[in-house]
Amino acid sequence: MNKKISVIVFITLFLIAATVFPYNGKPSNVNASDNPVMELESPLEMNNDDTINIENNDNNVLPVSNKDEVEEIAEKYPDELTIDNEVFVKIMDDEKFKEISDIALSYGAALYAIPYSDVFVIIKDEQPIFHMSAGVKGALPEYSTILKEAFNNDEYSEFTGLLDNIDYVVNTGKSVDVELEDYIGYSIFQSDGWIIVSY
Repeated sequence: MNKKISVIVFITLFLIAATVFPYNGKPSNVNASDNPVMELESPLEMNNDDTINIENNDNNVLPVSNKDEVEEIAEKYPDELTIDNEVFVKIMDDEKFKEISDIALSYGAALYAIPYSDVFVIIKDEQPIFHMSAGVKGALPEYSTILKEAFNNDEYSEFTGLLDNIDYVVNTGKSVDVELEDYIGYSIFQSDGWIIVSY
């Protein structure tokens, strides 16, 4: 957790990974390959002193059910954070990102973004637990439920088997590549202790 990588390098690596997987427009074709599970490690460090307890359940963190407790926790997060010299702004009240903000809130976490960019991160316990950018979403394995919630809507309905394949990658450490019709597809893999979905 002491490893410090800049946000730009981190996101660049994910965007590079996204270009590695071609979408040939073939019918459903799923391949799984061995990919050793990496040591769990956050690639970013924060300079914030606020902490919140994580509730674990079978190595998977589930949403908090007490709404008053969740809102009280989320209010503890500052309006701005600096991560590797990049300023992130809390956007919990932005209507445009309400769906992902509500997901963050349900875990007692907060959604942040670099202003005027497509780089978003959910922060809990002074560390990123979920990130997203154009064509890439990722989460720490114990927060894979957040990743599944982020894809569980009509926008991603064409991604056949995506939610089950996230579970498969979390449980096996293997990678999954799915090519669908009309140049639609996705890849799920583990990298530096994160579960990554590139689409």
